[in-house]
Amino acid sequence: MSGVGSWLRVVAAGVVAVVVLAGCGPVGGVVADVGVGESLRVGGEGDRWVRAGELAGEAAGVVGLGSVSVQDVRGFYERFGSVFDSVVFARALGERVEPGVLVDFAVKVGERRGSFETVDGRDVAGEVVAGLGAVALLSAGGVIVGQDQEGLREVSASEIEGRVGQWRALGGARGFDGVEQMFSAAGQRYPMLVAGPEFVLGVVPAVLEWDVERSNMPESGWFAAKESDDVVGALLSVMDEPVPVMDEMGWARVDAVQEVLAGDTSFDVDMNERLARVPRLSFYEEGKAPVGPMTVARYLVGHRFVEGFKVGADGGEGLGRVLAQAASVGRVPQGLSEGDPGFDVWQERQKRSTVIAGNALLGFQEGLEVKASRVKGRNAFSAANAGLLSWMGEILAPHADDLAAYLGNPWEFDFEIGLDASGEWDIKISQMMADRVNGPEGMFVELRFDQPDVDDGGTPQDASDDVYPRGRIPASERLVLASLERYHEQLLREVIEPQEFTRQSVVHAWVRMFDALLGDGDPVQKDAIDVSAGLNERVAQLRAGDVMYAPVLEGERRQMLDQIQGSPWAHEAIPTLQAIFPRKEDVADAAGLTGLQNRRDLLGKGFIVALATDPQFLQKYPSVREAMSADILGDNYIEKDESNTGAAVVLPVWLEDPSIPMPRLEEMTEREKIAFMASFTTDARLLNFFALTDKESLN
Repeated sequence: MSGVGSWLRVVAAGVVAVVVLAGCGPVGGVVADVGVGESLRVGGEGDRWVRAGELAGEAAGVVGLGSVSVQDVRGFYERFGSVFDSVVFARALGERVEPGVLVDFAVKVGERRGSFETVDGRDVAGEVVAGLGAVALLSAGGVIVGQDQEGLREVSASEIEGRVGQWRALGGARGFDGVEQMFSAAGQRYPMLVAGPEFVLGVVPAVLEWDVERSNMPESGWFAAKESDDVVGALLSVMDEPVPVMDEMGWARVDAVQEVLAGDTSFDVDMNERLARVPRLSFYEEGKAPVGPMTVARYLVGHRFVEGFKVGADGGEGLGRVLAQAASVGRVPQGLSEGDPGFDVWQERQKRSTVIAGNALLGFQEGLEVKASRVKGRNAFSAANAGLLSWMGEILAPHADDLAAYLGNPWEFDFEIGLDASGEWDIKISQMMADRVNGPEGMFVELRFDQPDVDDGGTPQDASDDVYPRGRIPASERLVLASLERYHEQLLREVIEPQEFTRQSVVHAWVRMFDALLGDGDPVQKDAIDVSAGLNERVAQLRAGDVMYAPVLEGERRQMLDQIQGSPWAHEAIPTLQAIFPRKEDVADAAGLTGLQNRRDLLGKGFIVALATDPQFLQKYPSVREAMSADILGDNYIEKDESNTGAAVVLPVWLEDPSIPMPRLEEMTEREKIAFMASFTTDARLLNFFALTDKESLN
């Protein structure tokens, strides 16, 4: 039997209180029975499991129907719609229904879309499909982040592995295509839903393998839209963490995502075949490109297109977010050193993070090298993947010092990920790779096209309340901010106690990095001239707002910067940099601004800010103390103060008393700042270093 008769049979067997009658239409919208959901949230663990088992038995009978009517869909939602996000229900149903049966039911339900709506205007069939996706993930180790798990029995590793094995074995049009429907719907409907680590490690590689076999079918050309939807994109939608990770369970999930993205594909990627299907700039002799497994991150970013040049139906938005989270561990946390508990775990995380960021960079650059006409002035790959482009700043920001180091002093071998002298993993860029990412068709130029909408709060003349609704600042600005902070750190570590070689290498690296970001290196594409000028105008405005203080900010402005740096882990609007650093003076028109001027000022003033960060600076450089005192007590200041206020000029106590630490630059008065900036040059070593920041080039 099918349709209403089938549903009534299940009702009779399960003693269900809801009766569905043929021809019954929506009256004010369909409502799920909230009492059912409440019954699984109260009482002891044993009682909850008993009730969950009873409900799961009823649901299993419906899921196993040979055919599904619109009334079956409505009845299923009314009865079980309030428990789709219940872990106990999901686990109980998972014990009774195999994945293939669940997926087949979801596909049948999906065919009934548009029949009924809920009271809040949602499609009932869509709600059921999303609920089945949630049930599937929760039954295989997934979680609703923030949901109370207390009182729930632990599911054994063998149980989860058994279910994951069943999911891994799916295939065919009613298999992974059905998974796409369930998980894409679940990811949208339940934003706090995340797949468990076992599911990610077990199912994602299998889906990738099935997906590449499908994409290689003769009828599915590289540029042709696939008939089915994007199952990989659907999985990505339930692989990202919805909030910052605070516990080991969360990090276990991130670890699993990292392992997949940093690992190699289980299949060979034939670069010769891909070059034949998608002509692009090649650095190999014809027919001699590599054939073999490829890092999953690189494959997903630059070698798996679902339609045209798109890496996902969403233009890489979901992929970019997952990559940004997985690449976020730029270093081992401070305070951990070799031999400490947890050090090896974090070092592995930092290694995988670096592998992912480096291969995302490589894959993105390979994508940019497709031989295709530009789209409205933009690279064809970049234009098709605006979402992914916007995430590249976040993906690379934790590794900005690697980019700077190897742009300034390229690796002598091929592109690779390797250990540095401090024991951390680096992205090592060869000269060829440096030329590619910094060339006219390179990534650094293309990042300037990322210009998100700004919500000015209805006050276009006041930047203090401006936000980016999408939750990320422009990709180039994100790397400028990261570069300022890493430059500051290197100055504190390597320059305050200067050694000639280290000082030279620090400046050399960051000159190259800022030149790459701001555009005074190789000539840019003519189409990029305007966006490059616009970027430099914004940076000049930020300089006028003292963005150089970003590494040492405290209080409310530090919290705003933390919001920006936490973008991969949040879904909320964030302030613009211009809101944090409103300009204090007018700047020249864009046409009069250059990357060279911005770079000189960022490096030079950043150097001064770093010097003043050391409270013992004046003890280390007594000549600066003497010069500052003489400057402040000089005739110019005395005449000015006596004529304006009649007060005698006095030295600040921290200049008079060597035991009192020097304040940071932003805490000084304007007169003290001027005196400090004029006086540190009395030390020849510091003066020589500062002179490096002002050079046009280090060549």
